[in-house]
Amino acid sequence: MRKRVEILLRKLLSESVIEKLRPIRDLIWYRDWRKESFKSFGNQNPDITFYVIRLDQSTWGRSGFFSQYFMVLRYILIAELKGMIPIVDMANYKTLFNEDSPINGTNNSWEYYFKQPTDYILAEVYKSKNVILTGRYPPDENTILNKSNLEAGQERILALSSEGYIPPSDQHIALYYELISKFIRLNATTQALIFDRVKSILNNKKTLGIHVRGSSFRKGILGHPVAIEPLEYITEAKSILSKYRFEQIFLATDEANTVKQFQDAFGNMVVCYDDITRLKSDSNFDDLCELTIGMRDSRAKHRYLMGLEVLTDVYTLSECHGLIAGSSNVSFAAVYINGGRYEYKHFIYKGIYGIDVPHIGGSR
Repeated sequence: MRKRVEILLRKLLSESVIEKLRPIRDLIWYRDWRKESFKSFGNQNPDITFYVIRLDQSTWGRSGFFSQYFMVLRYILIAELKGMIPIVDMANYKTLFNEDSPINGTNNSWEYYFKQPTDYILAEVYKSKNVILTGRYPPDENTILNKSNLEAGQERILALSSEGYIPPSDQHIALYYELISKFIRLNATTQALIFDRVKSILNNKKTLGIHVRGSSFRKGILGHPVAIEPLEYITEAKSILSKYRFEQIFLATDEANTVKQFQDAFGNMVVCYDDITRLKSDSNFDDLCELTIGMRDSRAKHRYLMGLEVLTDVYTLSECHGLIAGSSNVSFAAVYINGGRYEYKHFIYKGIYGIDVPHIGGSR
């Protein structure tokens, strides 16, 4: 029924109108997502409980790649603490990055890029006796853990959930590195695609990675970090390049104009992926999420490639010898995957709109 309605809407309305109506549709269709739900799909695996990770379609399902990544990680931690087997379903519960046809042999957009957290597959889960479907948001800490057993486990969940966009502490880095190393594994295809490119662009040179998040951050969105101008990153980089003997700068950014500013400042010392999709100064889109939707027909496998591009940037940043970044899910992911190996690391952080600084834009 939902699929037929979606097809009908696409015939009758433009993509922009559909996007404006989507929050109303999602509120109606996904109202049953507020809480976890227990299901029994068959008699297999009666001695274990599966935790099917699905992202709420009205919020997380339409968020950026690494917003989804960290929400999956949070659910994985819940499963681990409660003795359940996590499995990610982005086939039946689609996200921003799902294509209309299979990628790498699967319709599950998580599996476009990653292996499942364990060796179980969705087909087996949906024949099993004990299955819990995740709710809209992860439960609070008191629900996750038995109140009579509040030692190390609660410390871990609090450490992983309490700081938001504040630059991560060494404790955060260690905890997330452990979790990612255990559960978030690139599949063989993605591993080969990404690390061939990482090896080529870093070229055995001592590299300073810099991540500049622009686009929608400049609009002062409530609950998001205060935007940092490219000049501030450039100034910081100039102050430490010779001290740490960096031979090149790897730049990851979502704005084309930022690339030009860095090239003007550092010349050929700047390297970046030329085929990454970036917003131009005259773009009609506010950020890459909107661009992912709005340019869905611009190239083959566009949505899949948007995910692969940001994943490639993150793994390249994680392999650099140093990092300068603002507060964002992309820079945090790079730090966690790196696991504390950076020789030099510096976050430029000026607070959160609506908390430390009055917000000047929307509230999404």
